Amino acid sequence: MQGQKVPFRVTRKDLMRLSAIRSFNTYHKCLRQLVEEGWIDYRPSYNTVIASQVSFNPSPPI
Repeated sequence: MQGQKVPFRVTRKDLMRLSAIRSFNTYHKCLRQLVEEGWIDYRPSYNTVIASQVSFNPSPPI
């Protein structure tokens, strides 16, 4: 809200549980759409121990 992009770590398992998304395809489609529309910056982690990194964009492009 203050214009800062503070990254945080998330896992697919937790995001799917919290959003009630049951399909991997739907999860990836929603995530891709959020990135393409500029709402979030997403840096995937290909390591099973380290979660992926996400930061919200304070003012996405219109």
